[in-house]
Amino acid sequence: MKRIDFKLNNITPTEARKTQYQLLLNPAVYRVFLNGYTKRGYIIFEENKLPQEELLEMLRIFEPIIISERKTTKEELIENSLSWKNTIGT
Repeated sequence: MKRIDFKLNNITPTEARKTQYQLLLNPAVYRVFLNGYTKRGYIIFEENKLPQEELLEMLRIFEPIIISERKTTKEELIENSLSWKNTIGT
């Protein structure tokens, strides 16, 4: 699994919600967060099922700039999703 954090130069909040939903329909995508206000987002996906180039092509109209990329595991994904991890100050 891979996580890509990026900046989107050309996206509105409505487009962000619509694109986020469309990306989540793909079974190779585990998490998507697109913020049309801050123009930032991230995607966690299986690179062997959905190549990064294909994913970036879907976002091409929003002019994505990759900020960071890293490998992640399902265990890390689950642990970071736990509610006790999502508290102020952690």
